[in-house]
Amino acid sequence: MQLTWYQGARAPGLRELMERIHRHGLRKSSTDARGRSLFTEHAGCLLVGTEGMLYAIAHNTSITLLPRDKFADLKEPPRRLPRSRGHEREWIDACKGGPPAMSNFNYGGPLTEFLLLGNVATLFDAELEFDPLAGRITNHAEADRALRREYRPGWSL
Repeated sequence: MQLTWYQGARAPGLRELMERIHRHGLRKSSTDARGRSLFTEHAGCLLVGTEGMLYAIAHNTSITLLPRDKFADLKEPPRRLPRSRGHEREWIDACKGGPPAMSNFNYGGPLTEFLLLGNVATLFDAELEFDPLAGRITNHAEADRALRREYRPGWSL
């Protein structure tokens, strides 16, 4: 699998991509059946495949398949997992002895590591190769150093 990470306005061809999304039926004013916005400019994720695209707004609380007319008759899959009340609320509930958060540390730790790796990638204008078992960027020493920091005395992990 190849993953291409773009951070905000630095994405090459962003204007053309936004025009393509709009042509496929997703606009700033688009809402779902409950009136919730389906589009945000400041955050989101776009997965581009050979048959269409999947757009998710921040925190993946709303997902839209594009082109919308191609997938208009597609039914929502049955809900197999309980719906989150929000990650902040889940964390508070878990701290108070309630059920564990759906994104507990077994899930959230590796996900956070992946996202932070994307942040480091935005600092360098180069293709980076990451060894997940070693936790190192293997082809760019400066980027690899950016993965770690020196802690103040008494605060090391």
